[in-house]
Amino acid sequence: MRLHRLPVPAAILVVVAALAVPAASAPGDIASKRQQVAELDRELSAVDAEAGAAAAAHNAALDRRDAVATRIGETRTEVRLTTRQLRSSRERLGERMVALYVREPPDPFEALLQSGDLADVLAVTDLLERTAASDAAVVAKVKERRQALERLRARLAADAVVAGRELAEAQSQRRRVEALLDTRRRALEGAREELGTLLAAERARLARLAARKKEAQEEARRAAATSVASPSVSPGPASPSAGAASAPVPGGSHVYPLAGPSTFGDDWLASRPGGRYHEGIDLFAARGTPVVAVADGTLFRVGYSGISGNRFWLRDEGGTEFFYAHLDGYTAAAREGAAVAKGTVLGYNGDTGDARGTSPHVHFEIHPGGGGPVRPYPIVSAWPRVG
Repeated sequence: MRLHRLPVPAAILVVVAALAVPAASAPGDIASKRQQVAELDRELSAVDAEAGAAAAAHNAALDRRDAVATRIGETRTEVRLTTRQLRSSRERLGERMVALYVREPPDPFEALLQSGDLADVLAVTDLLERTAASDAAVVAKVKERRQALERLRARLAADAVVAGRELAEAQSQRRRVEALLDTRRRALEGAREELGTLLAAERARLARLAARKKEAQEEARRAAATSVASPSVSPGPASPSAGAASAPVPGGSHVYPLAGPSTFGDDWLASRPGGRYHEGIDLFAARGTPVVAVADGTLFRVGYSGISGNRFWLRDEGGTEFFYAHLDGYTAAAREGAAVAKGTVLGYNGDTGDARGTSPHVHFEIHPGGGGPVRPYPIVSAWPRVG
């Protein structure tokens, strides 16, 4: 599946442009700038969703390339075997041709003259027929194996083209993801840098007011009466993960995926083995911690895979899909097609699949409308915990 590049949402460009305009360092400007940063964070949810879709397409292309690479390996093994068999058949045919050249086959008429017995003639005739049939079979086998070898070589060539195409698609999607993440980073850094500049200017302004107050109490009273109360000043810009959610929050009521103490970070789109992107976040907890349904919904694709281990998908009533992976095991409620209620225990925290040997955790993804993954961190952070 090839994703077409979409332009950065116009709303983001508007907000970025507004942030680029120099402003005075009045308290009202600071409040306005803070609001603009929060709005920008919300607008960047579109960039996050697009980056998630591109990351999923990148990973899928790598999966297809790996499948083709596996088939190429199997085909090469078949080529080696068929080549050996063809060589053996050709050697056998060559030996037969030499035997016919060096030693002529017996003549039925000559046998009749020598023995005078018709049975000897029939025996020689039967031998000639069986020899001819054997030679024909060897010739047919040589032809069959030569054709098989040609088909295998053609398949190798075709698969090599497919593998190259999938690798090119993965590289294209990787460049797309990196560009989108860079857009997000630069937009937020620029906005927060300007907010920090305004806050520093405001601190300097307050310091000047304090000095003037010592010199003239009356002037300070007039300044206090005509100025707006300043907001509390933080030591610096907020962290990237703070503030408004940067991903579309699924509609409806949801709860946290684990019923017990756990920790998690914002590792969405982090690098993973094989050059893949992390399409969710990892929720770390003690092995055996109950894993619950985050919403009322329906389970599907309940089972095991080599990478995900014990995994399942949950589709809520609004169409948002949630993916859980690396579970230690399931409960009886975790059945294909089962309707489950929010908070139902569906399994237990573990390290199955390619997480074997790591700290037990649940890999968790959010796919609004069943589409590409979005950044789960701010969404999951706001969900209430159960148990």
